[in-house]
Amino acid sequence: MSISRRKFPLLWSAIVCLAAVIVVAMPSVLHAESSAATTRPWTGPAEDFRIVDGRIIGPWWQGGSLGVVYFTGPHAQKLAAFEKVGKAMAEKMDRPYREVHKEDLQPSEADTNGILVYPDGTTRVQLFIMPGGNSAQTMAEVADLSDGSVETMKKERGKFAEARKMPQAAFKSGMNYIGTCGGFFTAASGYDIKGTLHTGWGLWPGLVKNIGPGARRPMPDVDFDPADSDHPLFKATQDGTLKEMYYNGGPIGVQSDVPDTEYFGKYSGGALTELADDWFCVAYRPKGNLLSGRLVITTGHPESGHVDFLMAMAIYSLNHEYEVPRRPIEPAKAVEAVSGDDQMQYYCLTVEAGRKLTVTLAGLGENCDLYVRAGLPPTLKRSDAKGTRDGKDDESITIADTQASEYFIAVHGRHSVLNGANYTLTARVD
Repeated sequence: MSISRRKFPLLWSAIVCLAAVIVVAMPSVLHAESSAATTRPWTGPAEDFRIVDGRIIGPWWQGGSLGVVYFTGPHAQKLAAFEKVGKAMAEKMDRPYREVHKEDLQPSEADTNGILVYPDGTTRVQLFIMPGGNSAQTMAEVADLSDGSVETMKKERGKFAEARKMPQAAFKSGMNYIGTCGGFFTAASGYDIKGTLHTGWGLWPGLVKNIGPGARRPMPDVDFDPADSDHPLFKATQDGTLKEMYYNGGPIGVQSDVPDTEYFGKYSGGALTELADDWFCVAYRPKGNLLSGRLVITTGHPESGHVDFLMAMAIYSLNHEYEVPRRPIEPAKAVEAVSGDDQMQYYCLTVEAGRKLTVTLAGLGENCDLYVRAGLPPTLKRSDAKGTRDGKDDESITIADTQASEYFIAVHGRHSVLNGANYTLTARVD
């Protein structure tokens, strides 16, 4: 029986990408259990913040919960190369590395939002790694469909929309993402084929034409534009070329005009003539949202023979600053909120010179700390005043003689409760 890729794209994806799992994954499969790396307590942003065009910009500030997570499962490859890159990035951050599965992304009694976001919907994770494999089946698994058949995917399509809410929220608030082959499908916004079901997360707004051919040797090379020679991804090639790039059923016909998107490398030579002149790598970060993370995704498999390029993808995804949002607070008006595990949340108010500012943190469900600073958001190392008592006791800070300035208040959830800790924050100006 022949199967049409165009008529049954999801089914073809299952067949071709399963072959990729068998051919690529088996020699390098790891059998270690998931574990979180042992790291020191988070000390907050390494560098200070600065103001650029009225925006507050700086290093990662959201929290110290998780550095890198690597998703694996029955349809998502578990390879030594991804683990190597993930652990290296986590060590560089001095934050935990963790292998995660569908259960980690789904709500639970202990973590009602799943592992990707804090209780307030902002990202808990700095880097998400999605390997190759069968994206449609992985997405069906994460969305908790009753089975992975095409008929069920169509019938329960609303579950896909619900399951992508948390990954999208995480990406929009700072989670970075790298993916290869099936990980590209997961990040993209679907197929450029009328009526085709979108199962992925839609982190990149671009589309792909279809699923490409299965593996045939010799594999094609990937040639980069010499105009990109100063780019870190170009520098991870061999003089602008990645020789014999393994490819097996990845995206083909990558949309080439998506705003805020960088495109790198085109296929040439080899037996997969269908790929000729098609894009290999996409990097995306929306310019209008400096809170966002960056994704770097490839249609082929750099983890097979080009691990240095995979490492460069991870480094480049993380190599940017973030905006710190202003969350205004009104004098004498209490704000009730929830602080996630090791999360940092910022508030601000404008105060005239010569006033007395009293900031109180009360009603703590778990241990939370309080920081205040004029002009820029405080960090755990930089503040005008702080309250860091252990336990659930109230914290209070008084600035007896204020500057004429915007004052920033930080609440740090110094606890490990995934569902977070309730608190009430009040600022009085006398």
